[in-house]
Amino acid sequence: MADVQLIETRVAVVETRLDDVSRRDDEIVERLDRAEVRFDRFESRVEQRFADIDKRFTDVDKRFTELSDQMNARFADVDKRFADVDHRITDVHKSIADVHKSIVDVHKAIAAQTRWFLAAAVAIAVLYPLVSRLAARLGF
Repeated sequence: MADVQLIETRVAVVETRLDDVSRRDDEIVERLDRAEVRFDRFESRVEQRFADIDKRFTDVDKRFTELSDQMNARFADVDKRFADVDHRITDVHKSIADVHKSIVDVHKAIAAQTRWFLAAAVAIAVLYPLVSRLAARLGF
């Protein structure tokens, strides 16, 4: 009987240990379930954050494209304005050249007229005394 009691004691110890193992197993399973729930929440939050980041990158890319288009439009406008200014400068240069040519022509005309006036003045200065002497000899 002592053997039976020893076996029963050992069986009781084994059952107690099995109960402890079963209880610990239940705790571990419960912890794993909680960990899975936490991991699922974490994974959901990470996916949401990735979706938010992806949306932000899409928004930034869209905004960058819009700004790039605006900048290109402004550069095109500036190029057009520069071309217009260049055309105006060319017109001003042509006008200045025309005015310069007119001034040169006027200067030439004035120089020619001045030469004629000087020639006439010289002729008068030279011929007047001769004509005066001739008139005096002829009795005028």
